[in-house]
Amino acid sequence: MSADAKPLDGARVLVTRSQEQAPHFCAQLEALGALVYAVPVISIEGPADWQPVDEALRSLDRYNWIVFASSNAARFFVERSRQLGVLAQLKHTPVAAIGPSTARALAQNEIIAAFVPSQSIAEQFVIEFPQRVRIREKKILWPRGNLGRMLIAEALTEQGAVVEAVECYRNTPPKEQNAAARELATLLKEKKLTHVVLTSGQSAKSFADLAVAGLAGRSVEQAIEYEDRQAEMLADFVRDVIVASIGPETSRACREFIGKVDVEAAVHTIDGLCEALSNQHLET
Repeated sequence: MSADAKPLDGARVLVTRSQEQAPHFCAQLEALGALVYAVPVISIEGPADWQPVDEALRSLDRYNWIVFASSNAARFFVERSRQLGVLAQLKHTPVAAIGPSTARALAQNEIIAAFVPSQSIAEQFVIEFPQRVRIREKKILWPRGNLGRMLIAEALTEQGAVVEAVECYRNTPPKEQNAAARELATLLKEKKLTHVVLTSGQSAKSFADLAVAGLAGRSVEQAIEYEDRQAEMLADFVRDVIVASIGPETSRACREFIGKVDVEAAVHTIDGLCEALSNQHLET
């Protein structure tokens, strides 16, 4: 590689993150030399009903710990605490963050995570957190999204904790999902992509939902009939495309809905994903 070359020179990367989260990731990839196509396949919104969150925030002294599994959960929960005027109290409540990006989102509001596991996955958190903290009979608040696994609540409950989950944000389809479906279909049909990058299991599913709808020339609602055949229908279009995943849960979804995963970040963060993409691209 020449002195002025970049590790992702020649790569044409699809970023599927939400409109709010995509810009920083796109900028990182572009700085590494990639041509980036940003097509959000999900949207991140507040919950349909804030009441459970508000009740938890107004009684923070009931909880021994608050566990944040994503930067979205941290962002929405902290902002709601600010709106209710209880941010100062939240800063004095012990919090745990599953991963450095979530810890950074908290730190931006002067909330320092007292515990971060060695790997940014729920499986590692539920092993290490009880080893560090005596959780039996402790009351733990878990602000979460509307989708995803209940592993944290189930595992900590089995170990004696009392876990209360509250929905503080929602993953929803993008506002213009049929337009996104057509755009994805065009990128795949015209072979404009060398990489598709997924940062959550829901993003993998939504990518498949939208891409299949676009390729079939149907609306997303009409394309529900293809739900059991998505990986099969995508196979020819992603055969020469590198499907990259941020971590094990996302990889499982990639295999189920897209039919493959070619690269998984060793460190399950955006920085780790950029490094994995760079290493893979340099090897080809």
